Amino acid sequence: MADDIYVVEEILDRKLLNNGQIEYLLKWFGYDEEDATWEPEENIFCKDLIRIYESNRKFNEIQENINEECRKILSEICDHTDETSNFRDNIFSVKQNFLCNNKTL
Repeated sequence: MADDIYVVEEILDRKLLNNGQIEYLLKWFGYDEEDATWEPEENIFCKDLIRIYESNRKFNEIQENINEECRKILSEICDHTDETSNFRDNIFSVKQNFLCNNKTL
């Protein structure tokens, strides 16, 4: 009996198991998302799909962190702005405080 060959259409998610192994949730070509299965990394022969997924995941994490930092900065600007302060000076002050408190960006 011949082995069936399934083609991965997309990696939907990943999880790290307690033993340190990574599994990916795979959407199979020609199948619905509810038919997706968790597979260990070594069972995925198209390593380019893993690289693309991981690059996108890291980009999204960075973007979320940047968005959170932007919200924090804007909140500080709004909280520290009053009628007597210069908005431009206030932005500079918040930026300086942020850079001093967060050495790595």
